[in-house]
Amino acid sequence: MTIKLIVGLGNPGKDYQSHRHNVGFWFVDALASLYTGVFKKETKFFGEVSQINVAGSTVRLLKPNTYMNRSGQSIQSIANFYQINTDEILVVHDELDLNPGVAKIKFDGGHGGHNGLRDTIDTLGSKKFHRLRLGIGPSRRQITSV
Repeated sequence: MTIKLIVGLGNPGKDYQSHRHNVGFWFVDALASLYTGVFKKETKFFGEVSQINVAGSTVRLLKPNTYMNRSGQSIQSIANFYQINTDEILVVHDELDLNPGVAKIKFDGGHGGHNGLRDTIDTLGSKKFHRLRLGIGPSRRQITSV
């Protein structure tokens, strides 16, 4: 598996910065920090982009500024520009069905009700990309006691 683009899904702006649904943004921010990458706004990619070097390979990091439900536009624009195939993309997103601290990686599949994945699949015209599902668990109001 060669990954050339890692996309963190989230919502831009200070109002959403600390929301658990922005865990995808937090992940790519941590990678950029670890590999001394710096994010820069790139209007042609509808987001913020950083470039890092991992084991001698260039990997681009993307935080779409399109809001989560419209992430596909940003992902498609950078993938087309750099000629990145869908199977070379890793999308990092929040997952309500996993407990906090649990992560699962998968390739291919549906959107599972996640609007950011739904838009990405629709825009790319393919489900054949990697996903890193980061558990955020159900919200407090969804938890019921027995």
